Amino acid sequence: MKQIAEQLIIHWESEKLLVVSGSSVADIENFEARYHTHIPIDMRSYFLRVNGMASQSPDYQDRRGFSFWELDRVKPIQAEIDKLVGLSYNTWDLKTLFIFADYLDWSWAYAIRLTSNPSEPTAIFLIGSNEPVQIAGSFSEFVKLYIDDSPRIYDTHSSMK
Repeated sequence: MKQIAEQLIIHWESEKLLVVSGSSVADIENFEARYHTHIPIDMRSYFLRVNGMASQSPDYQDRRGFSFWELDRVKPIQAEIDKLVGLSYNTWDLKTLFIFADYLDWSWAYAIRLTSNPSEPTAIFLIGSNEPVQIAGSFSEFVKLYIDDSPRIYDTHSSMK
């Protein structure tokens, strides 16, 4: 699992981006307690090694416009509902999908399904179409798609403006 964080660090350093120190175990446990949820092991390992991109610097985005959020910025979709006008979301979406990254200053975003059950599968969704679109089965898979600049991570039919 540490490999995913290391791959991101190498990718970001190749773009000369500032790499932010990881979160503490206590920070992760506080997040889980606040939202009554469980962060999967691959994402947990990532946050322990690197805490997203620096939100208070010019390094808040990579060259393509992706911004990985720091843990204290990760939140359920309902907290960003004002950016989702005109989109269709089920009640479960609002409760279990947590935004952790965005593209081009919220042209669209990426969310992970988190629940209180650690054995329940997670998935990554693109937020920006009429409804969430699953693009990866795990955080690790999403990171690989991101590093490879896969077309799957782009929303070419976004209704968000």
